[in-house]
Amino acid sequence: MIIEPGWNRFRTLISLKACEIVTRPSRRHGGFAIPSRHATNRCASLRSCMSGIPCGVLPAGSFMQTVMFSRARRRTRGQTMTEFALVVPVLMLLIMGVLDGALLMFSVGTARFAAAEGSRVASTLGNAATTDTQAVQTIRDNVGTTRLFTVTEVDIYKLNQDGNGNLTPDPTYFNRYALDGTPMTSPVPWPPAQRNVGNGTSDFIGITVNYTYTWKAGFFAPLGPIRTTAVSYVRLEPQSY
Repeated sequence: MIIEPGWNRFRTLISLKACEIVTRPSRRHGGFAIPSRHATNRCASLRSCMSGIPCGVLPAGSFMQTVMFSRARRRTRGQTMTEFALVVPVLMLLIMGVLDGALLMFSVGTARFAAAEGSRVASTLGNAATTDTQAVQTIRDNVGTTRLFTVTEVDIYKLNQDGNGNLTPDPTYFNRYALDGTPMTSPVPWPPAQRNVGNGTSDFIGITVNYTYTWKAGFFAPLGPIRTTAVSYVRLEPQSY
């Protein structure tokens, strides 16, 4: 079948009109058309044909296929944005939870290290008059550089040992201090001078750091602050042999 040139020109004119309709500025996109690159190139080719520049015979429906493909791409883009909007809140919740959990674990590790260092100093000094003061100072030096948690109290106390080797705090000999070293009870129930540092009979000493961690992410704020402790037990080093 031979297609007359006039028929080809008519088909080109119809495709060009469809092209102008698709690429016309739309209110949906703020007054600007958003055609695909392929559609723009096809429009330019059609205009060239209509201006008299030689061109080949366009396959039937070629431009309409381009228009349908462009609309499909827009639908896919809208679906992707919807899925992203649904996933973002959950993703942010997970990220903030991981970060807050990491800060909590760091706070726990810091408090435990501070309690261990304070008990080491108390064990080394034994019954020296400044034992408790320097032990609390050591704890303050280790937690003073972080603002992730707040130390509310430092307890220094005697430990009783039963026949099975289990250690339990003695409520009678229990000193309570603020982080700045100020005694919360005066006089202190277990002054350093009363501690046994004899060889083989020295006392066991315990230090507890009481602290409060406040959630940094707003998601967990309704849970309230976490109040917990870090404990370290050690035996006083003998000062006489």
